[in-house]
Amino acid sequence: MSLVECSFVCLEGWNKRGLQNGLKYPMSAFDAATRVDSLQRMLKKSEAQFLLVTNFTNVTYLTGFTGDDSFLLVGRSEAILISDARYEEQIGEECGTLKVEIRKSTEPILDASLRLIRQNKASSLLVEGNSMTIAQYE
Repeated sequence: MSLVECSFVCLEGWNKRGLQNGLKYPMSAFDAATRVDSLQRMLKKSEAQFLLVTNFTNVTYLTGFTGDDSFLLVGRSEAILISDARYEEQIGEECGTLKVEIRKSTEPILDASLRLIRQNKASSLLVEGNSMTIAQYE
């Protein structure tokens, strides 16, 4: 499966609504869980199985993780933070209960995301239209 074979829906405006309330640091695990739960409820009401959050600001808003170079794959029943070994300790401190996929330094983050999407046998995927380019999508 490739992204091209997935359903493509643009989530324009979602991140603007979510971020208008502002970010609080440090964010509690409860805040992060509540925000991810909200997205999971949205996914259950839609035809999509997963949402790939690629905007670093939105990853921070949803998880409390303040590092860069990380994506968040949100499924109907779980969320996975995709990052690399540079941030492993920081992730443990900032979002200890979140499931994490630490990719190899030689694996681009989009490739790691695709690998997880394939492992989960996703047939539909939402992406952030304001963050992911058409070239990345293809």
